[in-house]
Amino acid sequence: GYIVDCDIIPSTVMATVSVSSPSKEVPIIVRTIGTMAEDLALDSISLDHSTVTIYGSNNVLSLIDAVYVDVDVTNLTKNTALSTTLNLPSGVNKMSVTKINMEIVVGEKTSREIKNVKVAYSNLNSDFKVKLVDENDVTVNVIVYGTKNNIDKLTADDIAVNIDMSSVTDVGLQQVPIYVSGNNLLVEYQIADGRKYIQIEVAQ
Repeated sequence: GYIVDCDIIPSTVMATVSVSSPSKEVPIIVRTIGTMAEDLALDSISLDHSTVTIYGSNNVLSLIDAVYVDVDVTNLTKNTALSTTLNLPSGVNKMSVTKINMEIVVGEKTSREIKNVKVAYSNLNSDFKVKLVDENDVTVNVIVYGTKNNIDKLTADDIAVNIDMSSVTDVGLQQVPIYVSGNNLLVEYQIADGRKYIQIEVAQ
């Protein structure tokens, strides 16, 4: 805090400062909202940019795996061209692409049954042992809905049927939720017998 009468040599210095701008390339994924007319389905959605580079801190980037675009399909009845602005994810400073154009192709809706899709467990507590009450539930049949072009390509390996064990906290006979999904987002998936739950026996 006191002024000192002295000479400082050298009076100036050269410093090198490294500046980084962490970035990450992630896919742009279209999510559909709403319900189309009963006899129609989406056949394809083509984007002029399939990926985007996002910029931000490494901590923020590590939490982001994709940038999502929501498209309302409620009133879609024919092939349509759309432009939409990408929403900047929380914590991201900027993106290499801020607007995308998409071509949406609409087709006739049809269905197909895919047999013997394997059932898997999710959120399973390692303290418990689980078995199905009905051994035939090891696999289930799934009905897929979409355009012929999309559903004809699907096999049982493209579909995931999961028993959610997150609500299991005790042993005994229980009924737990069962979910079905697939890797084609333009297709609807439904367990053939319409069930939403499945019975299991839980032991320790």
